[in-house]
Amino acid sequence: MYKFLAVVISLLLIASPAAALEGTAVGTIPDITYSITVTEIYPNAENASGTSESGNPQTKPTANEFIEIFNASDSSADLTGFSLTRDGSSTVSFLDGITVGPQEYIAVFPTFAILNTASSIYLNYPLDWGDEPIVIAYEYPSFSVDDQNSWSSVGNDWQKETPTPGEANPEPEVAEELPTEEEIDTNLPDNEEDEVPIDIPKECIASTILINEVVANPAGSDSLGGEFIELYNAGDTSVDLTGCTLSTDKKQDISLDSVEIAAGGYYVHGLSSDLLNNGGTVTLTTTIDESVVEYPTLGDDISWSIIDGVWETTSVMTPGSENEATPIKEVQASESTDTPTPCPEGKFRNPETNRCKNVAETAASLLPCSAGSVRNPETNRCRKVTAIAGTSTLKPCAANQERNPTTNRCRNIAGASNEPKPCEEGYERNPETNRCRKAVGSVAAARTFDDTPAERGLHSGIIISMTVLAFGYAAYEYRLDIANIVHRIKKKELKNWLRQTL
Repeated sequence: MYKFLAVVISLLLIASPAAALEGTAVGTIPDITYSITVTEIYPNAENASGTSESGNPQTKPTANEFIEIFNASDSSADLTGFSLTRDGSSTVSFLDGITVGPQEYIAVFPTFAILNTASSIYLNYPLDWGDEPIVIAYEYPSFSVDDQNSWSSVGNDWQKETPTPGEANPEPEVAEELPTEEEIDTNLPDNEEDEVPIDIPKECIASTILINEVVANPAGSDSLGGEFIELYNAGDTSVDLTGCTLSTDKKQDISLDSVEIAAGGYYVHGLSSDLLNNGGTVTLTTTIDESVVEYPTLGDDISWSIIDGVWETTSVMTPGSENEATPIKEVQASESTDTPTPCPEGKFRNPETNRCKNVAETAASLLPCSAGSVRNPETNRCRKVTAIAGTSTLKPCAANQERNPTTNRCRNIAGASNEPKPCEEGYERNPETNRCRKAVGSVAAARTFDDTPAERGLHSGIIISMTVLAFGYAAYEYRLDIANIVHRIKKKELKNWLRQTL
């Protein structure tokens, strides 16, 4: 029954997260008297690849995603009825059968995968714990590229820490307090104030120091150097950076001790494979604040620089000097009257393309063409010889013909005495083509009858008879239509006559 009710409550909470989280603290340890809390979330395990089922939790817990539960009471607690749910999902992991001792931490390996992207984990108390359902939400940031840290409660805050499944989380760091002048005077021996060194931490107060330029992807291998971060002092006095640090996505707390930047001066810190090429962040940490600069994906030798108060990319890298924008290259068309540069030796200018090309070698210096080929005087290349009448295997031309040397075809010899073959009866020779054609008006023209008066009379009689038969047949086929037309005409004339008469 408890499991069923817990599932129902979890689904309701997921469907309406605003109502579920009402009255609870999110992102910090809730200020409530409930003793069971979540103290650590490990979304991106070393070998889990986004799932919670990889590896052996007993032999290497950090190889698996886990959620750490803490019992803040002084007595053992049975977690039957408790459950864990993931933001945006109805997936539930029950804690039935798990007992946690007083002041004890235990690592729970849920049955669902913990998202690497920013999300929330909900701890659902049993329904009989209080008068109203108790749900505590724990938000965590994106862990998509970090498998070395978990999201841990430290003091009253949450932060990234080394995973400690089943163990207490690190204690919050206590800022070291500087001794007061009275304490210094009290600790100094009499008459030896100037002889006793006092180790007072140096404060980094650098409010006028700005991150001014970032080069993350120099040409060539990043491991050879070339990456750099440039700082600029916008103040009127020099600034000592002892105690300040720089951090990138790949390297933390880079010390700037012994670095001093004059007023209006620059400091360039060189790096080697410490900046991400596909975009990242650079952080300058001082005693009073943090300055974070995000840069986009940068190509080879492209700088991310402040130019006229605005961050932008530029192809001009200026380490240690004022930033410059990418120059605008104006390409001017060359004058048509410009004299081209002379071609090098062995080449000449092509008058058609105005480009230089190799001078064709003389035929004398070239290898002879193979049998059946000759050298083309235009291209100086070998080409096959068109078959010549005397040496080819072509059929010899007729007695009154000769071979055309251009086309290698036979043609009639101009002025030959050979007479053409006479045309057949009913044909005559065309003087233009010298070919036979039908004679105009000759007996070869197609005729069915002799063109005599008798024949012409017979033809006329046949035509008249056929016409009469055609009209008779049409009158027979359309007799009813003709009768109707005649009837309508008569009826119309009758009406007109009666109208005029009456």
